[in-house]
Amino acid sequence: MKNSWFHRMIWSYIPIFLIICSFIFFIFFNMLSEQQRKNAISANRVSTSQILQTVDVSLKSIDTTVVNDLMNEPIYEEFFYQTGLHDVALHYRVSKQLKLLTQQLPMVESIDLVRFEDELIFNGNLIHPIRKSEDREFIGALKEGVRLTKWTGLRKYKHYPFQDDKEVLSLVYPYPLNIGGQGGFIVNVRASALERMLEDITGSTNVFVTVRDAEGNRLFGSADDGGQRGPVMSKMTSGYTGWTIDSGLVDGTILQATSLLSDVWMVVGLFVFGLGIVSIVYVTRRNYRPLKELIAKIDTYLHKETESLGDMRSDEFFVLQSTIDRYIAKSEHIEKQIEETAELKKKSFFGELLNGWRDIDPDRLHQELEKHGLDPGGERLSVFVAEIDRYDEVFQKYKERDRYLFKFIVHSVTREIMGTDPFRVWVEWIAEDRIAGIVFADRPDADVKEAFDRLCRWVEGNLKFTVTAGLGLEKAGWAEVAHSYKEAVQALQYKAVLGSDRWIAYADVLERRTTDRGDSLEAVALIHDFAESYRLDDPEWENKLALFFADARSRLRTKDDLLILVHYFIYYLDLQITQLPKEYGQLWKGKALPGLLDAAKRLDTWARMEADLTDILHDFRAHTLRLREEKSHCALLKEIRTYVEEHYANPDLSLDYLSDRFEINSKYLSHLFKEQFGENFIDFLTRKRVEEAKRMLLEASHSIQEVGDKVGYPNATTFRRAFKKVVGFSPVDFRRHGEPS
Repeated sequence: MKNSWFHRMIWSYIPIFLIICSFIFFIFFNMLSEQQRKNAISANRVSTSQILQTVDVSLKSIDTTVVNDLMNEPIYEEFFYQTGLHDVALHYRVSKQLKLLTQQLPMVESIDLVRFEDELIFNGNLIHPIRKSEDREFIGALKEGVRLTKWTGLRKYKHYPFQDDKEVLSLVYPYPLNIGGQGGFIVNVRASALERMLEDITGSTNVFVTVRDAEGNRLFGSADDGGQRGPVMSKMTSGYTGWTIDSGLVDGTILQATSLLSDVWMVVGLFVFGLGIVSIVYVTRRNYRPLKELIAKIDTYLHKETESLGDMRSDEFFVLQSTIDRYIAKSEHIEKQIEETAELKKKSFFGELLNGWRDIDPDRLHQELEKHGLDPGGERLSVFVAEIDRYDEVFQKYKERDRYLFKFIVHSVTREIMGTDPFRVWVEWIAEDRIAGIVFADRPDADVKEAFDRLCRWVEGNLKFTVTAGLGLEKAGWAEVAHSYKEAVQALQYKAVLGSDRWIAYADVLERRTTDRGDSLEAVALIHDFAESYRLDDPEWENKLALFFADARSRLRTKDDLLILVHYFIYYLDLQITQLPKEYGQLWKGKALPGLLDAAKRLDTWARMEADLTDILHDFRAHTLRLREEKSHCALLKEIRTYVEEHYANPDLSLDYLSDRFEINSKYLSHLFKEQFGENFIDFLTRKRVEEAKRMLLEASHSIQEVGDKVGYPNATTFRRAFKKVVGFSPVDFRRHGEPS
């Protein structure tokens, strides 16, 4: 290998060094020092602005979600205007709604509902008097009408006395909103979650950030006495919370040192200029040695399977080129990973839009959409959510790779069908069994329902499953995307009643949905009527069961409402069955009740729920009938056994005799007797007669013939044969020698 690269470095460095150094020597480091200072201040200001914006967006997201939930969920009005602890179903629904809201807000520690009417506080798990609450002082201020800021300062909080205190920041709303009087809605956000978010944003240990409330108290961030803090470089106040963020460099002497270095460099530079020409040759030679060794190793690694490349390896560039080719391949792999990451960010942005977590600023929104390769145009849009019917049942037989293939097909087909003129569509999977899309209409007369029909028919005809889609109302602009998505999800809730393999428009169910509380009371009455009929084995129980399901279907209830009805159905039926005898209760607890609960978990459509519950109830009834029949036979067999024990001396006693007397088939009687007592009827009768004969032979002076006649054997030969079969020797020998020891 020729060392041409070594010579090129030597002769190219010297003239470049002289020209560049003499031109920029006097201005470079002065400009560098000033620029570093400006960059540090500018970067710190941008970082502080991003931190402030991130904190505001996070808290506004919680605020907006809570307000929407309070305004849109009628369950809170029922809770605050209801008193006492008797309405368990209401508390269950409130608890379920609070858990759903907490799942949507990861930074929330707890949500407390305070009701002033009966001095109760409910956190979704426990409802108890305010006076027993660990948060009673804070709640007392709310009740007494003390003006609390929307976001409180840092305070201590815990659910129960045995727990450790946690630092939280509370979002307080009186109920009703902006009026109060009935109670309060308290959302406790973990201070540690906000502090972790702050640490994730800053990352660097060279920067300090401190967040203070409106009174100047430290909320979280760097402590005032931690480390050698430099001066505050940026100070910003939130217009939303009133909090202030201070930030700067941990060690402020860095900028001063940089400025001093600029002056010193003028002296040092003169010395370095002269030294540079000498050192460049020395350094180049010295640095080239490990480079040469490295190239040799690379060459050996790349071409270890070849003997020699001959004159083709004219210099070091050949080896470097081979190495570069390998890293190009790796670079392509990294680019692919970057594309995948961009796709994930796109999906995340999609989810934020649907859930209303994005502040819909038009300019910023358009920038985000264009960054993700999406068209920001379109003033008329709606959201749909399509769900794979019976996902767990259909896909459990497929491997994970096959599931991804099916989902890819559904995604592609949805984009193709829903994205045809005059529509444009943005489609993403939002759950294991759900795909959502935002549809843009280019014409006022465009009807998206026809496209939905084609999508459902294509999936049904070409795949081994079906889909059901919910369609939200058409909205004007991106700001309403979250509302349309919520409507689509709610429309999909009516799949249980309306059936699967179809589309369900929110506009179609808006007027028909059940909201009257009297409807629920009527359904409860039907449940009571059916459960009592079923317990009493009334022949009309099947008709009453069908009436209950038909009534629920006619009310157009959501899946959640139907699930509540089903659980109450199971609860009240269980209450009725426990009034039956113990053996029926054991049969119910062991098989029927688990089956009903499992069917409730699999609730997909109301028709299938009706079929599952009907089958389980029929099966339980069949078992109870069999149990009753067995109990009847058991009593009869005990009566027959008692009769045999009392009338064993009757020589006519036989299965046919008993069959006529007790009106039961002789063969069936023989089977039941064997099953109940573990021995055949003839063996039982013979053993009973022989036992009595043994007693008479030992205690009385009757002859052998008389003893046989008294125990039901008029024929002496038959008596001796039966006696010897059971005892082992004849009646004469038994009387002579007695019972063998």
